[in-house]
Amino acid sequence: MAESDTPRRPAEPTPARPAQSDSMLESLGKAITDPVRESAGETDDATRAARARAQVKADADAALEAEAEAEELAQERARQVGARTQAPTSPVRGR
Repeated sequence: MAESDTPRRPAEPTPARPAQSDSMLESLGKAITDPVRESAGETDDATRAARARAQVKADADAALEAEAEAEELAQERARQVGARTQAPTSPVRGR
């Protein structure tokens, strides 16, 4: 199949093919081809650096979320233990 000299461009959006589906298809295409291009050494340094920064941010966000969940769980356990270890209140005051 011979390629023509005219540049390829996406199809014009129509009611049957909205622009949103074009961008979704483009994103899907990038998700599929980017790892292949990167393994072939075709990804530039800026893209690699941006991905590394995004991964570091995602890891930091996940760590903060896990830390918050652990703190919440520890507080809940402390409340449960505190409720079990408190002495019952005396029905008679002053004795």
